[in-house]
Formats: sequence, C-alpha cells, structure tokens
Amino acid sequence: MNWLGVDYGSKLAGTTAVCFLQDKHLHFKTSPKGKDADIWLQTQINYLQPDYLFIDAPLSLPGVYLFLESYSNYFYREADVALGAMSPMFLGGLTARAMRFKANCPSISMIETYPGYFARVWELSELGYKKEIEHIPTVLTQLNQINALPPIDKSPNTWHEVDALIAWIAGQRFQSQSGKYWGNTIEGCIYC
Repeated sequence: MNWLGVDYGSKLAGTTAVCFLQDKHLHFKTSPKGKDADIWLQTQINYLQPDYLFIDAPLSLPGVYLFLESYSNYFYREADVALGAMSPMFLGGLTARAMRFKANCPSISMIETYPGYFARVWELSELGYKKEIEHIPTVLTQLNQINALPPIDKSPNTWHEVDALIAWIAGQRFQSQSGKYWGNTIEGCIYC
C-alpha cells in the first residue's frame, strides 16, 4: 500500500504539505506560496501515484444537507462532535475544495483524518506542538516513540509538514489496522 499524508491548507498560502515514503525514507514537500495548492497537490499525486490519501480536511457535509430525517445538526457531523473537530461549515471554502478534489480523483481512496485529535491524545501540546518551530524535533521524537517511523530524509521545517506526517501516521495505522473510525458512512468518517 502506498499513501500520502496531506495537511490541506489555503489555496494560495503555501500551507498545503505532503509526507510520503520513498526509498525507505519519509520525505516532505510544501506547496509554493502564491501558487494553486490544488494543482500542486495533483502534480504530487501524478508523480508519486499513491493508492490512498490521508487528508486533514473535511470530505463531507453534515447529514442534514442530505435531507435525511434523522439528522438535525447544521454545523457538525457525528465525527466532528466525537473528536471536537471544527465544523466543515465553518471551514467553508476549504471543505468545498477538498470535496471537489476528492470527486476529481476517483481512482484514489481519500480518507479524512484529524492531526489535531492525535495531538490531544498524545499530549503533543505540552511538548510545544504548533508553537515555535524549535519544538519540532521534540515532537518528532515523541511521534517516533508512539509509532516507529521510517528514517526521515530531511526534518520538517513547518508545523504543516508535521501535520502531514501525523496524517501519514494515520495511513500507517490504517495499514496495520491499529486505528479507529469515528462518525458514520452516511455523513462521513474520520480515521485516527
């Protein structure tokens, strides 16, 4: 199984990052600022040919928008509530872009993940997660203790690359069947 971990960011901000395994080492790439992140990500997919994308972005809307009687929450999906995730509605344009990206890539299985949940469970904030970049090595050490990681070619330079690594770890957990889904198949699930 070949997969990418993706931290899906704003379209032009240079914050979309990928983590992938190549030549037995983990590698990171980040979209260039001012360039279309979706085109950049499609280029990475075309080159790397993954079977799966583990992506930190909502890939669906709350069930109420499917006009099902049993759904009444206009803001959150069941998975969002369970994990304390942001509303796909609040994320608006990012959600729409991610859903369109998934629709335009039918040959790749895209699985939504949530690095922020991992960070809470693994208590990464206490190690400086998403604070100053000098805390990245400490967080990487903790991640490697939690999940044995392949060697890293070049250490992540940004927290976006760290989140792409955490999304990649979701793929590692998926492959070893050690992770878990939250939510339901009607609204969409988040895998962690």
